[in-house]
Amino acid sequence: MKKILLLSQDNEIIDSFTNYYKDSSFYNVKIYKENKKDINYDVIVIDYYLEKDTYDFIKVIKDNTLVFLILPDVKINMYPIFKYMNINYLFYKPICISYIAMIINIFYEIDNTVIDPFRMEIIKIFNELGLSFKLLGTQYLYEILILLLCNSKSINNSLYTIISERHNVVEENVIKNISYAISTCFNKGGNEELKHIIFGYCYSELTGSITNYNFLHCLYIYIMNTVIEKSNHR
Repeated sequence: MKKILLLSQDNEIIDSFTNYYKDSSFYNVKIYKENKKDINYDVIVIDYYLEKDTYDFIKVIKDNTLVFLILPDVKINMYPIFKYMNINYLFYKPICISYIAMIINIFYEIDNTVIDPFRMEIIKIFNELGLSFKLLGTQYLYEILILLLCNSKSINNSLYTIISERHNVVEENVIKNISYAISTCFNKGGNEELKHIIFGYCYSELTGSITNYNFLHCLYIYIMNTVIEKSNHR
């Protein structure tokens, strides 16, 4: 059983994380909300609010412990403070708890359903494209692609309905967040060559835009072909 220490006073973070792992028999994890010195934790998730003695605690964390630090504002430059500490991942609020949990699951192989080739390929491609999981739209895109690839769904408006019901938001917000994530993908770096390979003619250089449908369609085909090609070479 993997032991996760969650140090936060943010009820939203605590509730989201606890709910994600509520079926502990499936995930085989145990969540601690207070630091106990006699326990060797596999994962530590730390909120920025903590006092100095907690940062002293970070300095002595074992190298094989996976450590996440959550900061309140992207404007806060914590690198000078934490560059010598054993911090693996830095996140800024608001965050997608499911993305942190996904990294944990993959790192420790807690949930084998997460480690299928489609999910791994999506994460890899998103990182190369510059799609940040700090954006809600990226999380929505990830979940839609899982529905398409793993559950044989077709690309239509029912996907937005599924995501909106899952997150208890209106469909319009799902669509807007996805559109924003896609726009940042093309306007804020990432692998330009890969973008050309995946999206090609679907991306209009004149308008600097691509529709949500075309983005999902092109990405779906590319991931399918990539995974199939890799499986044929094994």
